[in-house]
Amino acid sequence: MKLTRRSVLGLGGLATAAVLSACGSNTGLSGDSSSSAGGSGPALVQWYHQYGEEGVKAAVEGYAAAYSAAKVEVKWNPGDYGNLLAAQLLTDDVPDVFEVEQGGSLDMIRSGQLEDLSELIDPVRDDFNSAVMKRYTFDGKVYGIPQTIDMQLLYYRPSLLQAAGVAAPATFEDLVTAANAVATSDMGGFFAGNNGGVDVLGTMLIWASGHDQLDADRTAAAFLTDDFYAALSAYRDFYQSAGLLKAASADWFSGAAFVNGETAMQWGGLWSLPDIIAALNAQPQIQHIALTTNGHQLGKKFPVYRQAGLSKLNISLDSFNPQTFHKITGKDQSQTILRDIETILNTGFTSIKINTLLLREHAQETLHDALNYIRSRPIALRFIELMQTGDNPTYFQQQHQTAAQLEQNLIAQGWQLQPRQPHAGPAREYSHPDYIGNIGIIAPYSQDFCTTCNRLRITAQGKMHLCLFGSVAHDLRPYLHDVGSLKNQIAQLVQQKPEHHYLHNKKVGLITNLSMTGG
Repeated sequence: MKLTRRSVLGLGGLATAAVLSACGSNTGLSGDSSSSAGGSGPALVQWYHQYGEEGVKAAVEGYAAAYSAAKVEVKWNPGDYGNLLAAQLLTDDVPDVFEVEQGGSLDMIRSGQLEDLSELIDPVRDDFNSAVMKRYTFDGKVYGIPQTIDMQLLYYRPSLLQAAGVAAPATFEDLVTAANAVATSDMGGFFAGNNGGVDVLGTMLIWASGHDQLDADRTAAAFLTDDFYAALSAYRDFYQSAGLLKAASADWFSGAAFVNGETAMQWGGLWSLPDIIAALNAQPQIQHIALTTNGHQLGKKFPVYRQAGLSKLNISLDSFNPQTFHKITGKDQSQTILRDIETILNTGFTSIKINTLLLREHAQETLHDALNYIRSRPIALRFIELMQTGDNPTYFQQQHQTAAQLEQNLIAQGWQLQPRQPHAGPAREYSHPDYIGNIGIIAPYSQDFCTTCNRLRITAQGKMHLCLFGSVAHDLRPYLHDVGSLKNQIAQLVQQKPEHHYLHNKKVGLITNLSMTGG
């Protein structure tokens, strides 16, 4: 597969590895794109491709300068990095450390171009994703470490999909249908690169057909099957259709084509999110831009998002206790997330909400930890009462903790209910004179929860739900061709908004899971 700016490593993610050359000359490389820094020890040359994200070059040079054991020269390489690196590795003047997409190849290892890093990496191996580390391990030896792992995702404009009468794609067939429906003479339906996406989506086609790149013994290709050929044929048909945009002002790893309106949908990654935030921030009718996140890589990403115009941050944090967090999520990231929040607060950014699901098993522990946390921090902490949906009755019975009990405890400790602000969300807000932060309670089973509800929800399929747990979804797509008709229809439907839901009667309506409406 041809090396591009990034290549897929795993489902929803991609990685670039840093490797150590086994034949580095330690002579350094000259040129305008190089910078020297670091200590007074041996000279090392480190190669990077030219990243598009703001601040990467400065960060790389900062790391080099902070390394005191050697004098590190950073070579910043624009253009076709893959071919440039391959050519340089055939000479006697090779970089000592270099990045290579998806890690070094078997040919590099067998030809002696890479150094065995096992002795250096073993003490800290658990700090890296184990699945990714397998990619850099051969015959029990480690030949690289993951430098970055980025999420890939589909960006799309809901308004354009709704206007065309199609839903947000969940399958390849959906993608083809949506792309052809929204494509016009001035705008493509879907964009995945100036080569049609064959490289970045190639691995996806393998996985989508139910196979992997290599067999269990890693001795032969595992995807040369009829299923894969069918998937490849389907993509070839898509390539020849009008829905696939094959050329844009910038390639897929830039968000420019999507932001500029060249395409309704684009394959990309989180690295494009700052451009999208900036485009939204430039719209005068948009007052605030909020991001809801699980906190992964928050410290790394936030400065760029903030500079682009992010004004509010909602963080889902299942527990403040590392052991409990790991039990709930299967990951050891709670302390990293909390450190990142602290760093963000120190910048002066205080529009932060932490959302925590109220679970019976951990309720007392979480409340104790939460109170300690917000005592000295301007954090809005939201406790969300577990809601029953169509797919979780057993879990609901095991873990449901009424918010009323929590509120009684808070009131007994001196917390005071605050007047509801205009346009506020569903949370009941509490404050305490001894605490800088505040607590919000989202209690869908409380008697008065629905009395001030001002929420309407529209799904990606164009269905409007008057109540999150209502039994009827109203199709707005027939009215999208005329703004006046759409306004009249919504005005009529709003009159039918129910006074309350029926969760207390175990009637969950149409919702089988909250992701149906973006929850």
